[in-house]
Amino acid sequence: MLLNFDPVILRKKRSFARMSLRSLRNLAALIPLAMLVACQNPREKADGLAQAARNYLEAGNVAAADQAITQAIQLRDDNSDYYLLQGLINLQAQRIVPAYNAFDRALDLDRTNRQALAYVANIGVQVGRIKQAEEAADRLLILDGESLPAMQVKGMIALSRGQFEDANTLAERILARSPSDEAGTILRARSLAISGQPEEAIKLIDQSIVANGKTPAMLTNKLNIYRKMGRAPEMLALYDEIIPLSGANLQYRLEQINLLYKTGNVDKARQSAVELLEQGSSNVGDYATLRRIWGQFDSHPIPAAAAAKVANSKDPQAIVNAVRYLILAGDTEAAGRVLNAVPPNYTGFVASLRSRLLSIAGRKAEARSAVDKILKTDANDVDALILLGQLHFASGEINLALNDVQKAQATDPLNPEPYIVLAGISERRGEAWRALQILGEASRRLPQDYFILDRHLALLRAERSYGRAVSVATAFARAQPSAKKAWDILAQQCGLASDIMCTAIVDQEGKGANSAYLLDDIPGTPANRGLFGRL
Repeated sequence: MLLNFDPVILRKKRSFARMSLRSLRNLAALIPLAMLVACQNPREKADGLAQAARNYLEAGNVAAADQAITQAIQLRDDNSDYYLLQGLINLQAQRIVPAYNAFDRALDLDRTNRQALAYVANIGVQVGRIKQAEEAADRLLILDGESLPAMQVKGMIALSRGQFEDANTLAERILARSPSDEAGTILRARSLAISGQPEEAIKLIDQSIVANGKTPAMLTNKLNIYRKMGRAPEMLALYDEIIPLSGANLQYRLEQINLLYKTGNVDKARQSAVELLEQGSSNVGDYATLRRIWGQFDSHPIPAAAAAKVANSKDPQAIVNAVRYLILAGDTEAAGRVLNAVPPNYTGFVASLRSRLLSIAGRKAEARSAVDKILKTDANDVDALILLGQLHFASGEINLALNDVQKAQATDPLNPEPYIVLAGISERRGEAWRALQILGEASRRLPQDYFILDRHLALLRAERSYGRAVSVATAFARAQPSAKKAWDILAQQCGLASDIMCTAIVDQEGKGANSAYLLDDIPGTPANRGLFGRL
């Protein structure tokens, strides 16, 4: 998120998260516009599509806006305004790296475009493109020696390098120009917190809130300072304030769920997770993160009384992801409750999941009949393919089983279950070496998945490969250093292998996991050094 560089589109962000009836009427009015551009020459058609993209974005239809601007760029790839708009659309969809790339392309076409420079500078800090961010900020300062976005970025970079005096100087320059400026206040507060004065930083933010009101930026930085101080109760109270302000951004909700579990408030964690599923998300990665949290803390995350809420989610993919987790966790009773409460208009989304429960209950003939019908309509239905593979394997048709599950894996490579099923088929065929290859690949693709880890370690122990099990568990713990469960699993492997050095690693690297109140990023994710980044 950017500060002090706030186009109208971004100011309306929260309203985009929920389509109103007025927005739907706006979309109906836009359809003739998209049809009209078909009769124009390529340049005019591109301009018409770009305008349609702007209107779609204003109305809240991010998918249609994305499609329209993509078509416009295909027709005309030399217009910097198109890439600026594409960047804004990607920001609205929370696709940060594609947004950066779009703004960077706009800058290639117009080297003095201040809007593009500001976005490249701000987002560059967030996605780890520090050199490019600093270059963009320097160019902005050449064009405007008092550019607030440029000073913000320069200040954050100074903080990341431990140059607190420089960061404070920039904060003072910002606040001298605009005393109520959020970025200047945050820059100074973060500098105080990092340099060992967190209480002073909290006091500064509270003064700003009294003067200017609560904003996501101020509350998030207060949250991050409390995180650095290890003060979980204050963090939980802040999540209750931030979540209503965050609109469609579910990162705060996921962090809250993780912290509730970690502090032992399982009931409220489950309630918050159900609310997330009921609301749904436009980002499938949110469901993967929720499954990862559950994998660490909860095998039975959906109480009986909450099944109907999950089943009536605004997004059917929320239902699919929740039921898949429940099946993997062995909670088929809860999975059945959710599926039995699904409304008629979602029947097609969950048909293959129903078939899987039939098979688990021993009703193989019914399951086979159902799955055959599903695959005639959708040959790439992942759950249907997994089930068909299991049925083929049970009847001795090994090659068919492998083909089915491999197709499921290729269709959904970030789904852990096809890997587990494939490994199981290889193991039962007496090919433990192949099963270990499959699980090794799965561990590389899904380095934080507990189901993959569990199967991988179980097979390594069965093969008496204790040293290799230690290596796998070590990589897993380092992939989520704040997860106490991961370090406990590693400690168990250290004991089985009688590995003293492994135990020392747990003692040294895992000692802070119990009080690390954060949700670890996926390995390889650049650290966010922006104004919303963790301290």
